[in-house]
Amino acid sequence: MPIKKGSSLKEIEKDQMLEELMNNLGNQVLYTAFSYVKDYEVAEDIAQEVFVKAYKQLEQFRGDSSLKTWIIRITINQSKDYLRSWYYRKVLLSNKISLFVKGKEETPEFEVLLKEESDQLIKHVLSLPIKFREVLFLYFFEELTLK
Repeated sequence: MPIKKGSSLKEIEKDQMLEELMNNLGNQVLYTAFSYVKDYEVAEDIAQEVFVKAYKQLEQFRGDSSLKTWIIRITINQSKDYLRSWYYRKVLLSNKISLFVKGKEETPEFEVLLKEESDQLIKHVLSLPIKFREVLFLYFFEELTLK
């Protein structure tokens, strides 16, 4: 890594440590994020956010755990934050459910993929206990709060 003019020794060490973390843990961070969000592009974005956050907070790392554990915990938290985000809950999930309910007609390939997704979604929703299915129905179709 080239040394920037005017960089302090601490910044250089921090940059080198970040590069080493990215090389050693990059794939693991990406796979962990993917295991939560199930979308490769979103997982890549989360991985980038994780390393930016780790870089900014490196001085605050207390050493209670290993750096690897700390980075993976940041990844898990970022992934969960994404899944709790308004965009994910309202836009993406609503789009998937509305496609299932409305049954838009597209290309045959799209319809096959949509049918597969719909079947999986139905299978998973129906495998939930009744009290959770009711919550999903009331939240998405009746627009009630989770309480």
